[in-house]
Amino acid sequence: MARNLNDVSAPRGRKRPRSHPTNASYLTHLDLRDSDEITNVGLESVALLCNLQYLDLRGCDGITDKKGNDGCNIVSKCISSLHQLRRLFLPIGIGDPGLVNVAALQRLEHLDLSSCSHLTNEGIARVGSLQQLKQLDLNGYRITDAALQVCLASLQQLQYLDLWRLGHLTDACLVIIGAMPQLRHLDLSDCDKITDEGLASLSSLYQLQFLSLIDCDKITDE
Repeated sequence: MARNLNDVSAPRGRKRPRSHPTNASYLTHLDLRDSDEITNVGLESVALLCNLQYLDLRGCDGITDKKGNDGCNIVSKCISSLHQLRRLFLPIGIGDPGLVNVAALQRLEHLDLSSCSHLTNEGIARVGSLQQLKQLDLNGYRITDAALQVCLASLQQLQYLDLWRLGHLTDACLVIIGAMPQLRHLDLSDCDKITDEGLASLSSLYQLQFLSLIDCDKITDE
């Protein structure tokens, strides 16, 4: 295996890669998306990739942070060891326990939790410690508006924010979002509690290039 190999992707639909790099510590990019037979046991090997900057685990349904199979310890240990990570995409089986050590990733710029529908206020509070984040993707009805406000108030570097289907999000949260000077992309689709009054709080987002309000039923054309 070439010494300078730094990018490995598992073919879509394949249950696991046929082989593993012999110099895996050099890897900077690992895409395991939809590798549904990868489990927490395999994740322990990922924790050894000290130079990893990109990790995509979306669709890896065998990875979970459930305490019954010691998944919480394995997932949190893996996350905390990858200090060079810039982009992280987590699977549906990850909730609050898996984010216990996420604060260790102080170089993280993009965190995708859009598959993590079990995430609650406890987990989102930890995300607020990642003050270098430029992109955040969330999805879930278990996160309250108050918790989201506290989290987002700390993330002033955000340029891309996807809050699709956060049903508890209200106009009060839009006031926080309206104070993000670098925001360029904002998706509020299915956030059905926000109103025209809240939308006015976004008028100061001079860098905004994309805004989605699909199925925001209280937003009018006026």
